[in-house]
Formats: sequence, C-alpha cells, structure tokens
Amino acid sequence: MDVADVAEAGGAAVRSKASIWWSAPSLLLLFLMLLVPTAHQPLKAALLLLAFFTALAAAFHRPERTVHRATLVWTLVLCATGLGFMARGLLRGEPGALSVGTVYVLWPLLFVALLAGAVDRGVLRRHVVVVVLATFAVAVYGLEFVLEQGGWIPRSVFPDLFPDQGVGFYEGFVELRIPSLATLTFTLPFLVAAAVSWTRAPRPLLARRWVWGALVAGLLLAALSGRRAILLVAALAPLFTLGGVALLPRSERSRLRGPTVLLLGGLFGAVAVVALFLGRAYGFDLALVWDMFREGFDPRASESSSIRAVQLHELIAGWSEHPWLGAGHGGFVRSHIRNPALPWSYELSYPTLLFQTGVVGFAAYAALFGWIYWQAARMIRAGGDAARLMLPLVVGLTTFLIANATNPYLLKFDFMWVVFLPLALINRWLIDRDADPVPQPA
Repeated sequence: MDVADVAEAGGAAVRSKASIWWSAPSLLLLFLMLLVPTAHQPLKAALLLLAFFTALAAAFHRPERTVHRATLVWTLVLCATGLGFMARGLLRGEPGALSVGTVYVLWPLLFVALLAGAVDRGVLRRHVVVVVLATFAVAVYGLEFVLEQGGWIPRSVFPDLFPDQGVGFYEGFVELRIPSLATLTFTLPFLVAAAVSWTRAPRPLLARRWVWGALVAGLLLAALSGRRAILLVAALAPLFTLGGVALLPRSERSRLRGPTVLLLGGLFGAVAVVALFLGRAYGFDLALVWDMFREGFDPRASESSSIRAVQLHELIAGWSEHPWLGAGHGGFVRSHIRNPALPWSYELSYPTLLFQTGVVGFAAYAALFGWIYWQAARMIRAGGDAARLMLPLVVGLTTFLIANATNPYLLKFDFMWVVFLPLALINRWLIDRDADPVPQPA
C-alpha cells in the first residue's frame, strides 16, 4: 500500500466517524418514531429539521455519490405518481387532494434526503440496531403500564407517553391501547428473522441476548395487546423467515440450518412460557385469545369487522364507477364517511388506494414496491453481511404491509421509515455494485 492509499484510507475513516456523529439526529428520530408514533410531533419536527441539514452536510463531505440513480428514479416516480393523482383529485373537486401531498410527495423527498446522509455502512448498521433497542423500549413501557394499571406494581416512574393510552382487563384476556403497538407489526417478525440470520455472522450486529430479550419481551406484550394484526404477523414471521433463508447462497443456508431449528423450537417454548406465566399471573386464557382473534375475521361476530366489510363493499362499488384512474387522491365515497373531519380516510388501505387511483395507479404503486422486493431478493441471493441485514428488514416490511391492509399506518410520517430503511440498504448495495462488481459488506 503506497502513501496515496494510506491517505485515502485515513480520509475514509475520518469521513465515516464524522458521518456517525452527523447521523445522531436521525438515529434519535428513528428511535422516537418507533417508541412514540403519532405523538410528540413538535419534538420530531425539530429533530427532522436537524437531521435533514446534517444529512445534507454528511452527503456533501463524501467524495462519491450518496444516492444511486435507481433509488432517485424510484423516489421521483413515487412522487410523480402522487402528484398526478392529486391533480386528478383537484380536477374532480375532491376535498383531500392537497391534504395528502405530505404523504405522497413531501415525506418521500425528505426521507430520500435522510437516506443520502445515512449511506455510510456504519451508520446504516446503527439504524438497524436502533430498531432492536426501540422494540425493547416499547415492550418494557407497555408491560410496565399493564402491570401498573393492574395493581401489580406501584405507580410508574415513567411519564405517560400518550394522552389516550389505556388498558382493559377482561376475563381471560387484556386489551391494551398504546399507539406504539403498531411498531410490533414490523419489529417482532424482524427480530424473528434477525435471530436466525445474525446468529453466525462473522461480525454480529448486536449481542444475541439483546435480540432474544427484545423478541421475548415483544411477544409478551403482543399476547397482552389483544391486537389481532400483531398476533397474525407474529405467527407468519417464521414462514417468511424460512422463505428469506431459502434465497441465501447454499453455503450460508447450510450454516443457518441449526439456528433456524433452534429458533422455531425456542419460539414454541417462549410462547408456552409466556402463556403459562400470564395464566398464573391473572388467569390469561389462550383459548379466549384464539376466539377473539378468529372473531376478528367474522363480520357477524365483531363490530369492527362488520364496519370493514361494509367499507369494502362501498369502496369497490365506488371504484367500479372510475375503474382505470379512480377518483383521485383525497377522494371519498359519499355514501360511506367514516370520519367527517377526514372523509377521504378509511381503515382499508388497499381498497381505498384502488378507489382513489384505479387500476393504473394501484399497479404503479405495486410496481414501485415490487422493485424494492426485487432488489432485496438480489441482495439476499448475493449473500454476505448485506444479505444478513436485508433479510430481517424485508420480513418486517412484508408483515407490516399485511397489517397495513386494515390500518393505514403508511399514511403517517412516523411509519414511512418501514419503507425507506430497506431502501437505504438497497441504495448502499447498488452504489457498491457499481463501484465494484464483487459484493461488498454492508
């Protein structure tokens, strides 16, 4: 190695350390979005502004490009699609056409700017670590709140993070109302996949006890939550994890065969221990939880399911009037208004998107997400550290999109990281592949 190489390596190390310091606002912002979604927005707005400028500074100080052209095209197409259907909504006189501009245009542009500042590999790894730590924090806060409200522990030393949080104790089960429970629809499956893919990594991202501790605590909170979406995605997580592992190179699959078997056995054991503990603590009945979960999909047995069944029928009927281009963003069905203040807002995300954008718009958005899955599959097939990072993220993204079907999480700023964190890893991987055809570690 000559003097020039030494100088270049030293400069890269300095830039990497500087990027990690500059990423502190975005790391804290991500932690808060996971812990307190939809709350404390003024604090997040200040952090977002700081993260935006520090990301630009970090990107400016890097000699190489920080946003791959394919990533930039993906974002611009996303924004252009949003603008096009906002214009259609305006032309049709839909009241929410401008209101949704933040979701479909502004937030994606801001996130891609943050992505440019997080292109450093060390910074990306720290963002993934934050997902694990924030899950542990969500579980601890939720469990502590339930125990306090149930009278098992003294009054909490933690302040209430949400003004409308609450818990109901019923015979055989508990129903918890905390907005951060939505975080678990991504992070629990993420942790299941991480427990497999990170086990025998040459450079472990985090100590195994942190991953398993967060996973067990999250499962305990999920059992207490009474949320059908969380229970469903937690049950699907091992299946999606096995699908992701199957994409890895053969040599890496063989190394993970033991950890995968151990994980499945450990999950069954953890569920049994959690059910036994909750049953002894306050009469938790797993059979009642199953009945409650099953009734959630029966319109005749659940009021919320009945409302969603009516909503689905009305949205499909409304879509049939404008099947190709829809009613435009901000449009709503005049015969079915769920929220008079926001009449264009519905629980069923995908039928709403079909109604508002038609076949053309729905296909465009689906293709954009399909591109993310295609690139993620390429990364996992290539193997290495990048694959081990991506596998849990794509499993979490998949289960989150399932939960999003009946709760429009992606229409909120606090949950858009679910899409842009995997996109950040894809962006780094594409840049590395252009620079060197040999896959680089993440």
